Amino acid sequence: MQFQAQELSPQNGVARPVLSGSQHFDEAAVQLRHGSFDKETMRPGFIVLLFALSFPAHAQEGYLGSGHDKWHQSFYRILQRPDGKGPCCNLTDCRPTSGRTVDGHYEVKVNGAWVSVSQTKIIRQAAPDGGYHVCAPYKFKGQPEELYCVVLAPEG
Repeated sequence: MQFQAQELSPQNGVARPVLSGSQHFDEAAVQLRHGSFDKETMRPGFIVLLFALSFPAHAQEGYLGSGHDKWHQSFYRILQRPDGKGPCCNLTDCRPTSGRTVDGHYEVKVNGAWVSVSQTKIIRQAAPDGGYHVCAPYKFKGQPEELYCVVLAPEG
C-alpha cells in the first residue's frame, strides 16, 4: 500500500493518508483498524449494504408477501393446486423460498421454518427463476397438509 501524503480532516483535524491509485478494500480495512476512517461518510453506504444483504435472505425464508409481486402475474396466477381445489395463489399466498432434500423427501422454508412437503403438494413445473416456490395460507400454522402448492428447483 502506497501513501502519497497526509492530509488533515477539516471536520476533526485528524491526519489521514491519501491513497495513490484506486482505494481497495484492504486499504479501507487498514484505515478502519487505525481509526482514520470517516464513519459519518460510511454510514449511508453501510445502511444500504445491510439492506441489500438482508433482502435476499428474507425472501429465501418463505415469508408471506416476500417476492410475491415479482412473480404473481407471470407465474403464480396460472398455478393450479394438485388436489384440484383451484388456484395455488389467492393474491398473496405464493413466494420464493429455500428448499432441500432430507431423508428422501423435500422440505421448504415457510415463514422461516423448514416444513416437510408431501408429494401431493408438488407441482411438476419449473419456476422461471429456477428456484423453489411455496404457496401457503396467510395463517399458516406449520403443518405440511396446510400447504397449497410447492414448486421445486430443478435437480442439478
